[in-house]
Amino acid sequence: GVFMDPPLANVAVDNQLKLVNAPCKGKYHKPAVRLVEDGPRATLRLTGTFATECGETSYPRLMLNPVEHTAGAIVALWSSIGGRIEGAVREGPLPNGARRIHTLTSPQLEEVIRVINKRSNNLMARTLFLTLGARREDAPGTLSKARKAVADWLSESGLVFPELVLDNGSGLSRETRISVESMGRLLGYAYASPNMPELLSSLSIAGVDGTLRKRFRKSDLKGRAHMKTGTIRGTTGIVGYLLDRHGERWIVVSLMNNPRLQAWRGKGVENALLRWVYEGVGDFRKGADTASAPQKGDPTARHHLQVNATSPDWFLSPEVPTR
Repeated sequence: GVFMDPPLANVAVDNQLKLVNAPCKGKYHKPAVRLVEDGPRATLRLTGTFATECGETSYPRLMLNPVEHTAGAIVALWSSIGGRIEGAVREGPLPNGARRIHTLTSPQLEEVIRVINKRSNNLMARTLFLTLGARREDAPGTLSKARKAVADWLSESGLVFPELVLDNGSGLSRETRISVESMGRLLGYAYASPNMPELLSSLSIAGVDGTLRKRFRKSDLKGRAHMKTGTIRGTTGIVGYLLDRHGERWIVVSLMNNPRLQAWRGKGVENALLRWVYEGVGDFRKGADTASAPQKGDPTARHHLQVNATSPDWFLSPEVPTR
């Protein structure tokens, strides 16, 4: 079955999915979700195929504008317990004499960032960004307050990133900018901080969970890299920490931008880079002959050679510098 969580009274569900008896692979499992606003009630239309061997598939979406979404959820939930709302829900200032009937407390930050990082939840990332500004100054949270909060924290922490541009706080932006060196320094700072365990536990684990669950499942890298991925058209990146075969932990940052970049080719470069770091970049650093950077003729670099129109930026650092 299909359900919305929370339910929305102002959104109908039109389930046209075709169930196919097949393994849970992309060529068989291709659900498509689209919101059609065709009147007072919007329609959530599901098409495509759903493989029988796939478990529950979720799509985090803010389908309506925040006011309509909240109103639909309140009406649906209130109705489900026998309540009734007469009239319409409208946006406006809090009236004098209003009485608070319920307070919802957010989960702890370490729980929130685990969902944001492992599932790459852009809506939650933006909300957290806005919350920084509201906490640093006062409510309501705004993008300008959030940017100032981050800038103030970086200054207080001795981190100077002159090229940094923060747009909306999520991964869905063409304006956000940071260099690989700055990202590497930030990861080094985080590793040396008391909150390091919470950060690492929030990152996707290679071959195990999150956005990396299908990568390196059958290789020695499985379970040895804690990374955050990011992909939009023409851009792909992966950053985080990798434990190599010698037991040395590395900061790895790879960011690629090119209008003609195909995501699968970019991820091929990332995979080759991570394999190289795992297999022997430590030996290369120490002057041994057992490892060398991916180069022409090296089969692990074939994806790199196919994206020569791309300008990848890489940052590597052994262990993590202390502050």
